[in-house]
Amino acid sequence: MNRVPTKYSTKIAMIEWLVNNNIPHDPSESKADLMRLIDLHKPLDKVYRIDEIVRQAGHVALRLPPYMCELNPIELAWAGVKRYVRERNTSGNLPKADLKHLTYEAIASIGKDDWEGYVKRVMAIENSYWERDQRMENVVDEFIIDLGNASSSDSESSSDTSSEVD
Repeated sequence: MNRVPTKYSTKIAMIEWLVNNNIPHDPSESKADLMRLIDLHKPLDKVYRIDEIVRQAGHVALRLPPYMCELNPIELAWAGVKRYVRERNTSGNLPKADLKHLTYEAIASIGKDDWEGYVKRVMAIENSYWERDQRMENVVDEFIIDLGNASSSDSESSSDTSSEVD
């Protein structure tokens, strides 16, 4: 929603965006000047139509972290579809129509129990990440040195140690 123009957009599209967002501008300005103005006023976060639809239905859309496909159950489903097709395409040279038919057949074979399994697997992975993150926080906390409470003897002994290492 409210797609921000790029430097490749038409000047008309840039002006239209500025008008729709109540941003004062001079339509006679160059595209480069209009683009600088757009960059100054563009929203930090993108708003997607699907998020609005979900919100209006009383829900919140949560985004997966980028490059974390193992947290997306659809990836497990697609892996199953590809495996199904690969196992049935033993010669490796099926006609396109047959491959399409196998793909639809594989998708249709995914049932409720399969989806529940995919979701449970992703939840187990996510839980392992949370547990690992908590253990890592505990380990890091053990290594934090509070310099505000260090006595002069602590400082001297640490400086003696550092000179021995050098």
